[in-house]
Amino acid sequence: MFLTTLRGLYALDAETGQVVWSNGGVKGFSSPTAIDGTIVVGGSDGRLYRLNATDGSERWNVSLVGSTSLFSGIKSSPKVAFDTVYVGTFNETGGPGEVVALWVSNGTIAWRHTTGSIHFSSPAVANGTVYVGVMGRYNTTTQITFDPVYGVLALDAATGGEVWFFETGGPVAASPAIAGSIVLAPSNDGFLYAIDRNEGDQVWRANVGSSVSSPAVHGDTVFVASGSFDGLRDVQALDIANGQLRWTFTPNGPVQASITYADG
Repeated sequence: MFLTTLRGLYALDAETGQVVWSNGGVKGFSSPTAIDGTIVVGGSDGRLYRLNATDGSERWNVSLVGSTSLFSGIKSSPKVAFDTVYVGTFNETGGPGEVVALWVSNGTIAWRHTTGSIHFSSPAVANGTVYVGVMGRYNTTTQITFDPVYGVLALDAATGGEVWFFETGGPVAASPAIAGSIVLAPSNDGFLYAIDRNEGDQVWRANVGSSVSSPAVHGDTVFVASGSFDGLRDVQALDIANGQLRWTFTPNGPVQASITYADG
């Protein structure tokens, strides 16, 4: 089991929890992705790393962001599809962020697409298209908010060309979920958006509360949580076809972690 912390990257024995190895040079918020005996992970230093899973030794690293602090760099978790890894970058200077595609084998950059900062959203890939949530431009005055434009971005997986951009009323920090012909993405504006995957048009939207939690899809149901500290704080199940509420559960605090579905 691999996890990133602000003190470094750790590999733990899944049965005992004992530390197998650690790499203090790779730290931050990005979750590791496993591929062919290695892991790919972003660092708060703005670099994307590929490490051997057995001992944490480095295969390659590539610098994607220039100016960083411990709380910036690459917070997006990389997505590997076939021989390509896709990841977003966070620009703490208030400038644009990027979606970057790299070859898994050697870290060579295939393409870069300039957009708003990709704060926590991890790309989703389906049928040759990459979907990712855009947080917007970091407001260096408030140091906690983001300015437009924000929404969900669809890119051609091979070229990085824009397929469509769906603008939302607030930043999108969650990772999009794909359900057939629909892309599902909650926003900080309080709505869960169902977007036509091909055209980029809204199919429906549902008021779920301000959310940074990535939704989970099972069958004809989408599960999503809200995590605002001053608003709704529910876990909800909705019908994917029309956004109708099926049930809701109110926990004793905001939910910012992502939803996972397993075995009912």
